[in-house]
Amino acid sequence: MNRNAARARGFTLVEVVIAFALLAMLSAMMFVSFRHASRATEVGTKRNEMHEDMRRSQDFLRQHLEEMLPLRHQKELGQPLRFKGDGQRMVYVAPVISRIAEGGLMWWELSAKGEGEKRVLALRRAPMTGEESEPPAFEEKDQSVLGERVGEVTIDYFDQPDPQISGNWVSSWTDDQRLPDLVRVRVKTVEGREWPELVVRPQIAPSVGCPGRWNTQQRRCVIPNVVNR
Repeated sequence: MNRNAARARGFTLVEVVIAFALLAMLSAMMFVSFRHASRATEVGTKRNEMHEDMRRSQDFLRQHLEEMLPLRHQKELGQPLRFKGDGQRMVYVAPVISRIAEGGLMWWELSAKGEGEKRVLALRRAPMTGEESEPPAFEEKDQSVLGERVGEVTIDYFDQPDPQISGNWVSSWTDDQRLPDLVRVRVKTVEGREWPELVVRPQIAPSVGCPGRWNTQQRRCVIPNVVNR
């Protein structure tokens, strides 16, 4: 009788409290696990999106730099090329990218803009009239952002003045009679992550911009009545 009566009473208050405590602990553990899994998924998604954006930007920039043109200032002494480059900035002439604006030739500037976490890798453009001896001012309204949260941008140029000897990378381009053989762009984010190194070879033949005779051996444009350096 006593045993049957004990069964009829059901759970004691202590047993009920312990059961609720265990249920609360399990619920908390499941919530923490779910939150961690959600955060890991979110971080992974953002990382994949960042890599995809980086890949698209690099593919875009590669195609664009390959179309760099060896155009000259024909009214300047020595007819120098319309190209300037140092370790942080490169200015050149290339066709308009179809997804940015309408057709034609323009001045382009590749460099990092901004400060801190708002620093970006930017491609700016300006109209080309054909008469200017120096690149015009590049404005932010004509800017395309290739990468955000950029901490450091380094641009190098491969110099091989003589095809018979090996060349080397330089941090600035001083030869105003020919374009660099290769351009290398390296980008590091504010978090310290590095983009894959981008190395581009201009595809337009240097003879295209030569109004005289292109000397293949000396890699110089021989222009009548112009002193060639």
